[in-house]
Amino acid sequence: MKKAFGFVAVVLSFCMALSACMGGKGGSADSSLAAFSDSATSFPSSDSDSSEDSLSAGPAGSDNEETGDSVSVGAEKKILILESGETASGLSAVLQTEGFMAETVLLGDTALPETPESLYDLYDQVILNDVFLEELPEGFGEILYSYVYDFGGGLLTAGDNSDVPMTEIYDGLGPENAALKELLPVEAAPVQSSLGLILLVDLSGSMSLRVELVKQVAQSCLNALSDRDRMGIMTFSEDSELLCPLTGVAESESINKAIEEMEAQGGGTIFSAGITRAGELLEAETDIYKRHIILITDGASGEPQEEYFAATENNYRQKGITMSVLLLAQDAGDSVMEQLAEAGGGTIYADEQSDYIAMRMNEELNRPELREYGGEPFRPLISEPDSPLLEGVEYTTDERGRCFMTPELRGFCGAAAKSDAEVILSWEFGAPLYVRRALGKGVVGSFLFDLYGGGSAQFLTGAGGIQFVCNAVLDLLPGSSQG
Repeated sequence: MKKAFGFVAVVLSFCMALSACMGGKGGSADSSLAAFSDSATSFPSSDSDSSEDSLSAGPAGSDNEETGDSVSVGAEKKILILESGETASGLSAVLQTEGFMAETVLLGDTALPETPESLYDLYDQVILNDVFLEELPEGFGEILYSYVYDFGGGLLTAGDNSDVPMTEIYDGLGPENAALKELLPVEAAPVQSSLGLILLVDLSGSMSLRVELVKQVAQSCLNALSDRDRMGIMTFSEDSELLCPLTGVAESESINKAIEEMEAQGGGTIFSAGITRAGELLEAETDIYKRHIILITDGASGEPQEEYFAATENNYRQKGITMSVLLLAQDAGDSVMEQLAEAGGGTIYADEQSDYIAMRMNEELNRPELREYGGEPFRPLISEPDSPLLEGVEYTTDERGRCFMTPELRGFCGAAAKSDAEVILSWEFGAPLYVRRALGKGVVGSFLFDLYGGGSAQFLTGAGGIQFVCNAVLDLLPGSSQG
């Protein structure tokens, strides 16, 4: 399988490679992020991709002192779009329509400049759009780095790949690609979406000898969560009790207090009420991406299994809330509990060894099913509403005052912004979508999604998406107001 760059200039800068999977107005580099894709984006091909003519209209104009006419800055700068595949995507046609002088070169068809000086003499900006790593000439990463850092050229990467994890591609880059890693404003990172977790703890009479083990399990779960997650604790026997409501993990003091206060309640075991109530609490949360229950029990129940199976399936089927089962029993062959975990869309763990359980709980809470983007349409969150990159971009504002662009996306590459980079667009639940970073004399920008088609849901077919891309391209050009 070929490794390709994609979206943000991610492809371009990181080699710009990085991969994962899931409006309104607004030194030296160390790492990188770029997207890899198994195919070029599906822009309609255009016969005008190689146009050498300067276009007069542009996305952001400035007054010409001699004529008084509005002249596009983009029309005075030349942009090279590098792509893999047999046909051009059509990105250059989109940019030309908006006033930029852009041309597309398919890797392998044309010899590229062999020095940063010659590259800068010819082009003011390079865009790596769904570029296959193997097709970049040897040493081109070093050329790009110097082109940006020493000469002030702009670099944009864009692309998405849901088949090969970004971390696999990124970590596989050898020393020969060190410059590509350093170029990008992002680096490979797993998607860490926000998780709402409720520990549903059986403290009936049969669990009285396992309370200390339960506390260890709860602490292991807390340790496995990130600061953007929330955790609650509900105990039950014949009745359920909310020991700790869903609380941000950053406020771990109250969670730890609830863990220490757990004690055996005695009596029988009624699963259904606790499962239902835990589901209701999770359903009410709007700031979390995934909702999950871990049922901790020895498996003994005093109610008909049809009742707690129905409660579990209602959570999973109707509310999208998953549930796994931790069976604290020497007999791991409880088929009923296995079926219950399956009905909840989760997994089952069975053991009484605390060290083993701690390891398994860490694995459980970092499963891709709980952390990675699931493919649902979403709108990019504007992280910096006052950024000049949002000039002329339409957006909507929700009841909490958050600003979202209008175009929808259906995928992105998992990454983390470098410490000296700016996140302009992001996924509502954590991952960056467009990141820019000043690097020496130049600026690098990375889209962590396809600009057109595929996971982008045709980002460039709407005015909002086109305007933002134009603003991003303009921002990276030498002499721009931001760069």
